[in-house]
Amino acid sequence: PHHTWRAVVQVSTIEGAYPQLGALNAVVVTNRNGLGDLGGRVEDLVLEGSAGNVVLTGDQFAYAFGLQSNWFAITSAPSGGVDGYWEVASDGGIFSFGAAKFYGSMGSKPLNAPVVGIAATADGGGYLLSTVAGSVVNFGDSPQFGDVYTVGAGAGDRIVGLAASAGATSTSMVKMLPGRRFARFALRAGSDRHSSEKAAG
Repeated sequence: PHHTWRAVVQVSTIEGAYPQLGALNAVVVTNRNGLGDLGGRVEDLVLEGSAGNVVLTGDQFAYAFGLQSNWFAITSAPSGGVDGYWEVASDGGIFSFGAAKFYGSMGSKPLNAPVVGIAATADGGGYLLSTVAGSVVNFGDSPQFGDVYTVGAGAGDRIVGLAASAGATSTSMVKMLPGRRFARFALRAGSDRHSSEKAAG
């Protein structure tokens, strides 16, 4: 038996092996044998793609991509494959769903204005909140590069959104467009276009 092994399977490798998928969105384990760590060995899983899905056994997946056994867990999702998300309330409260972790919130804390935007870091390890006045608050591993409210720029403008750059080295804020309303939520996605399998044996 093999124990405590790790493997990285490139998204492009999976897409090449199963072109009917289109772009790979997620690898979802749907059934385990119930024996041991992680819920046991993988019996069935689904490759979810933009053009269709492929159903495989754990043995088929392990053989196709050179894994040491069918006893593994998917530890990161393909980039663009959403496995969780956050929603933010106007009082700064954060609600986490799926695999998205809670890193803190402004709920029940004083704010200079209602929260109108949230942006996640590329690795899903944190997020930024923006108020309508342009203040930005960071949580988790999300850096803070300044905001409109602190520097006094755009006085009188109403901020309605926040977007983080791909490298998380800057943030952009969006001004109000009269007559428009925006939904606000952030998605948690994996990084670097790969799926990683961590095994128990």
